[in-house]
Parts: sequence; C-alpha cells; structure tokens
Amino acid sequence: MFFRIFNGSLFLIIFFTGKVLAVQPGEMFWEIKKPNDSVSNYLIGTQHHLMLNEKSLPLEVTDAIKSARVGLFEIISEDMGKEEGKEAVKNNIKLPLGKTLSLFIGEEKAQKLFSSFQSALSRLDEDIVSSLVNNWKDLDLDITAYSDFNSLKPSVLMLLMDRVVSLRQWELKKKKEEHEHDLFNKVAAFTVKQKSSQIDSQETAFDSEPLDKEISSEISEDKTAQTNHSGISDKTDIQECFQQEWKMDVYIEKTLSCMEKPVYSLESVESQVATLASRTNQKELVDILNISFDRLIALLEERLNEEEIKVLEVAQFFSLKIRGLQASILQNYHQNLQIPTVSFQEKIQKDISKFLTQKQCSILSEISLKKFADHTVNLFELYFQAFVSGKQMKKETEEKMKLLIKEAFNHQRVLISSCFPDYKRPHNQEELTQKAEKLLLNFLKQEIEAILLSRDQNMARKMLPYFEQGGAFAAVGFSHLSGVLEELQAQGYEVKLIEFSTPLKEAELYKDGEVNAENN
Repeated sequence: MFFRIFNGSLFLIIFFTGKVLAVQPGEMFWEIKKPNDSVSNYLIGTQHHLMLNEKSLPLEVTDAIKSARVGLFEIISEDMGKEEGKEAVKNNIKLPLGKTLSLFIGEEKAQKLFSSFQSALSRLDEDIVSSLVNNWKDLDLDITAYSDFNSLKPSVLMLLMDRVVSLRQWELKKKKEEHEHDLFNKVAAFTVKQKSSQIDSQETAFDSEPLDKEISSEISEDKTAQTNHSGISDKTDIQECFQQEWKMDVYIEKTLSCMEKPVYSLESVESQVATLASRTNQKELVDILNISFDRLIALLEERLNEEEIKVLEVAQFFSLKIRGLQASILQNYHQNLQIPTVSFQEKIQKDISKFLTQKQCSILSEISLKKFADHTVNLFELYFQAFVSGKQMKKETEEKMKLLIKEAFNHQRVLISSCFPDYKRPHNQEELTQKAEKLLLNFLKQEIEAILLSRDQNMARKMLPYFEQGGAFAAVGFSHLSGVLEELQAQGYEVKLIEFSTPLKEAELYKDGEVNAENN
C-alpha cells in the first residue's frame, strides 16, 4: 500500500498476473485426444480470480466434468496445506541465509521500521493481531520478533505492512459506522418514545440489518468451507457438488473431489512459489524502501496530515479502479466479448471523476484524467498482446510499455497536484517515481519470462500419462493455454476448440470496476 501512498501511482506494480491465449480471445475450452481414440480429454484455461457457482459453467464444461475420470490442476488446494507447501513458502519469503534487511538499509532504519510496525500492530484489535501473528507462527516466524522481521524479503515486508495498515483502516471505518449506527438508534429511540402509540410494530426495525454485511458473509463462507477437507458436502450427487462458490480453478477441483474423482497437481508447490517469488527484483524494492522510508514510518505511526490522508484515499480508490479494470479486460479477452477500448477508458474516467468530485477536488483536470485512463487501458492491452505471441517480449513492445507507464504516472501526479494544491510532495518524489517506473517495467518482463520459459512445457508433459488413458479433465491458468496446447500437438495429440452454447458467467467479478457488455 505504501507504494500507492508515496507515489500516488505505484500501485500499478500489482497490475496483472497472467497472459491472454496465444490462439484467439475467447478460445478457452479444448478437446484433446489422439487420432482415432474414442475417449476424449479436456483442457480449460482458467482465470484464478474469477468466482464460479452452479450457474456459472456452460453445459459443455459441466458435461465434461461429469464424464471425467481424473482432474489435473497446476496446484490442488490440499497441497498448499501440506508441510512441504509451508516449507516452500517459508523458503521464499525469507532472505538468503546470512542476509538481513538491516544489511541493505542499515541497522538504525531497520530498527525504526520494526518499531513503527509494532506500533501499528498495537493499535489493532487484540483478536485481529492474534490471528495475524498466528498465521506467521504456522511458518515458524514471529513477526513481533526483530530477528524474524529483519529476515523477511523486502517484497514480503511491504505486503505485510500493507496488510496491517489495511486492517487498521478497516477497523477505523467499522468503528465510524458503529458510531453512526448508535447515533441513529438514539434518534430513533427518542422518536419511538414520542410516538409510542403509533409505532409499536416498527420498534424492531432499527437493528434488523447487520452492521457489516461483507464481514458477516465472509465469516459464513469460512464456516461453510470448513465442513470437510474438500470444502464441499460429502454428497456425490452432481447437483449437490455445484452448490458452492469458489475461484474458478478451485471450483472445478472441488467439484471433481466432491464427485469422488481423484485430482492431481501438475506442478510442485515449491516450483510454483519459486516462480512467483522470482518476478520481483529485491534490490529495486530495497531502493524504493530507502527512498520512501520517512513516509512509510509516518503511515505506520498514523502521523499523516489532512492533505496526506486525502491523497491516501484517492490512491486507494485509483487502486480499486485499476483492479476492476484488470478484471474487466481479462473478462473481455477471456470470453471474446469484443468490448471496445473506448468503453474501458470512459468507464474508469467517469468513476474516478465522480470520486474526486465527491472528495471536493479543487480543480479537476479532465484532460489529465482522460489521458491517465487512455494510457492505463492501452498499457493493459499492450501487455496482453505481448502474451498473445507466446514469446518473450519484443524490444519495441518493451519501449512502448515503458512510455505508457511513464505517461500514466505523470498524469496521475498532475491529477493529485490539481486536486490537492496544499499537498506537499516528498523532496525525493522524482527519484521514487523513476524507480517505480523501472520496477514496474521489469516486473512485467520478469513475469512474462517466468511464465513462458518452462512451465507450459513441463505441465503439458505431466498431463501425457493421464491423457493416454483418456477421460482426464485438465485446468491450467489462462496464460498457459497456448504453450500447453502447442506441446500437446507436438506429442501427437489433436486439439479441437469447443465453443460454448451459453457464455461463462461469473458469480463475482470486482463489480466496482466491471465493464458489462450489456452496458456498452
């Protein structure tokens, strides 16, 4: 989070996690078999963040799931709970043996950062702190101990501090809502007292709704998910298995498990965690940590002034819109909805303009807002196109992306300045911005290379023994589909696209930033 706060645009580093099919947009479900074989296999490209339920899948997919003998997935959910899974995570969140954060930023800064982090923890509710700390103790790490804190990778530290600050903001928001609710009850009680003869039937209405529906819903879902090891009821009837709501890949896996069909991993937890960890350059993050150190301390210790808090709120909203935009463009490519680029640009521009107006932006630069929306959407689409080829990023593509990143950063900075003229940017803002631009570009390049270099081929080869027997249902990330299909063809398999009679429907999809085909 502090990326977003200090630069007002560094949240872009979490833009995206996958690539588009190298075949054609919307071509996500395939029949795989050897010539003259009577039993088919199936391969689907999933989007890990999409939520599915029993009404989500087209008939072609549900029929394939029903007929499947086994399921094949990148990583099955049970693997992540095993000891080797924890060990893989632990090995990739800590710095190499003998290395510490204090070696990079100095002992004084490391100690100060730790002290401010503990101060932030101390302001959280005890139950929240206990849950957060216990999660890390499962990895044999104590985030309240300086030695363990000092051993974490910069990327992990940033995510951890982001989590703590987010929890604090949620807590303050909840308390504010509770306070407003109490005031409402007092006014309502006074009104009831004055008109008691008329409102006997209405007295219970004031407290009928939960204060936080989202949290209540999450608690309910968590309890449901704990019914057994698979997270789905023990019944094997297909209709019973299609009642839960899960992320796309996990939903298919859980459904097959519920139907008592075996599921297998195509990758080890260790290899996948190592690939994810390799995408971020730790040295670049240390540089940013050094540059933004003072602002980070102020954030953790809640010493922001009024203008800084406003900028923080705007940065968070920008981040929300970006995530929504990401999901919408992914959906567009995933299902070949063919929503024009201008629709995405107009949507994000309209939403941000409305928010800034509500925040009493003094001078809203519509020109900068439009340019920010244009450059951001074009950056997304260019990145996806880099994956279409199934090859490493070309030099000209890299240069275009570099320019789009720079322009998007610049226009957001202009927006912040025009909206909040009293906001004083840090003296090292330019240096931080340049580092952030470089970090984002390198992050995208590393992501492409980490995904393309070997994972597609390795997963395809691990499918072969199951495909030889027939009746396998495989699901891999949408970004891997092209490479896996290419390798299967090289192994003598015929691949045939299956078109859906009805479109895939999401149960949940970052609705705040969603662009619906019906609306365009």
